[in-house]
Amino acid sequence: MAAHWVVRQDRRLTGAEAAELEAWLGADRRHAEAYEKSAAAWRGFREIGTIVRRVPAPSKRARPRWQWAGLGGLAAAAALAIAFISGDHAGHQPNPPGAAHDPMANASPVATTRRLADGSTARMKAGAEISEAYSPTERRIRLVRGEAFFSVVKDATRPFLVEIGHVTVRAVGTAFAIRFDPQAVDVLVTEGTVQVTPGEQRSAATGTEDAPRASALVGAGHRAVVAHIAQPESPAVVVSAVPTAEIARSLAWSDPMLELTGATLGDLVTTFAQRSGRRIEIAEPGLGAVQIGGRFPTDDVDGFLRALDAIYEVKSEKRADGSIVLRKAR
Repeated sequence: MAAHWVVRQDRRLTGAEAAELEAWLGADRRHAEAYEKSAAAWRGFREIGTIVRRVPAPSKRARPRWQWAGLGGLAAAAALAIAFISGDHAGHQPNPPGAAHDPMANASPVATTRRLADGSTARMKAGAEISEAYSPTERRIRLVRGEAFFSVVKDATRPFLVEIGHVTVRAVGTAFAIRFDPQAVDVLVTEGTVQVTPGEQRSAATGTEDAPRASALVGAGHRAVVAHIAQPESPAVVVSAVPTAEIARSLAWSDPMLELTGATLGDLVTTFAQRSGRRIEIAEPGLGAVQIGGRFPTDDVDGFLRALDAIYEVKSEKRADGSIVLRKAR
């Protein structure tokens, strides 16, 4: 938790988050001690992007040896370094021999990132679909189905509008997620403020269309839910505060990191090839059985290859056709 707060604070806290952090620090003196250790580790490893660890062979009884490779500036990976340095790594042990293990069990659900015409981005969960309709006066997006996380470039002259059925979410420069469910539209704001307007809704009592209902302003750290069928005497937009931990869980699908605990190189190569569209081959027998642990950005194939070279002494060769061949270093 200390590592989580250090990384989150580096990205700037909202007022609600700052209050939540103060309450957590004041709840137990050990919280403040853990926070200081994590903050010191963060300062030392802030530039480290991906942390990987060599998984020892089951036959060896030696304690796991960890090594680091700086491959970018990913806060999620640096948080893993904080957890290690703070002494939280004791429980990270490879699976015992013969234990059932799914190397892809912790893989983030497949999501794609789409850069919009104005420079904003939409990270879409598998199965989501959006369409764009930009004009000189507004930026209009339609979420046809599924779930998407929007990071909006600020432009006060052109509001950013997302339509989800009868619901409209209006923003200028902010970040928020929208889930289009059969029962309701769920809007989760992580930065800035959005305006949620429900429009006409069908009444549960009469089955007829009601008049448009009042919109609601939703700030960072809050969720707005709009039911497709209005309930009698209930607000059209239900707004509630969301704890930071719950926000992280709700948006875990959008994390572009692949988290593994002893997956084989063969499994990793298959996954990276599928998600990046690049062909990767293992040229030597036995190399695919090498076990690897850690967190990797699924869209950073080059960083993954550099980590293999620096830590596992696996060399990569890029062919003219764009494919990649892996060999053990001589």
